[in-house]
Amino acid sequence: MVGRYHRPHPGAGFYEGGLLATLLILLAELLFSKLEYRMLDNAPEINLYMEYTGKTCLEHVLRLYRELDLKLLDMEITRNADGDKITSCAIFTLRLNKKCKADWLLGQLHAIKGIVLVEEL
Repeated sequence: MVGRYHRPHPGAGFYEGGLLATLLILLAELLFSKLEYRMLDNAPEINLYMEYTGKTCLEHVLRLYRELDLKLLDMEITRNADGDKITSCAIFTLRLNKKCKADWLLGQLHAIKGIVLVEEL
């Protein structure tokens, strides 16, 4: 046996590299997840889905957006007539300012008469 070349088993021996790579991946996951949550809390753009009863309700919503100085980036409105009941819904993409938080805005929208449902997408 002396003088013969001894081959190690494949994959054995470099466990330090595997441990270091695992630690770096875990550190990146923790760091990026915290960064993601922070960005979502301060997200300047939100998508809102809203169901409402009539045109005047939609006018009140748009007036509220102007009063709060929110920028309306996109708006999609649909109306469905199911027999006697007419359901209208809208999807808004809004750019919020620093003073306006999404939860507070949802509360303001719920207070408008005629709004059936408002939720953030």
